[in-house]
Amino acid sequence: MAIASTSNGHNVQPPPGPAEAPVRTIASELTDEQRGWLSEASRRDINGWLHVAIIYVLGGTAIWYCAHQIREPAWYEFLVVPLAFCMSNAFEWWIHRYLMHRPVKGFMGIYKRHTLAHHEFFTDVEPTLDDARDFRIVFFPPYALVAFMVISLVPAFMLGLLGLGNAAWLLMITDIGLYLNYELFHFCCHVKDDRIVRHIGHVGS
Repeated sequence: MAIASTSNGHNVQPPPGPAEAPVRTIASELTDEQRGWLSEASRRDINGWLHVAIIYVLGGTAIWYCAHQIREPAWYEFLVVPLAFCMSNAFEWWIHRYLMHRPVKGFMGIYKRHTLAHHEFFTDVEPTLDDARDFRIVFFPPYALVAFMVISLVPAFMLGLLGLGNAAWLLMITDIGLYLNYELFHFCCHVKDDRIVRHIGHVGS
């Protein structure tokens, strides 16, 4: 069954009767599993603002806690900030290329939510969200932030073993801040009314 878009271009549910030509650029046929993931990810009974609030309260609290653990850091410990910036961006590129857009055994949840839901909901005709109820399919689920923080604990722990405790906390702050920043920039990509976004420097570009 070919999936059709709604009047605003979003792929949500196939309409009754003859299907219209799909507006997206990938295969026009969806499996029952794909339709299930798309329907779940675009549920309309979810409070979008609460979804976003949980992410930013969790991330902001973690940053606040880490910042309060820093005690008289040496100048060289701040060098971890640009290093963490580069490594986090490289990791974001890697996970998108090799896990989020490819069906890899053991990581199918990531692939299904991102490729089978997010990239089916937003199309080349309508890449923007309609209202706050669409936030859930724009922002990652809160547990993704928790998983990212757990991953960041590994290099932070290693820095701590080397006697660079402040650098460890700075790394955590940088990684969590980048995650929240990524969510914000990604949200800006899907904003319908960009009267504000288009005037924010490199975000609008």
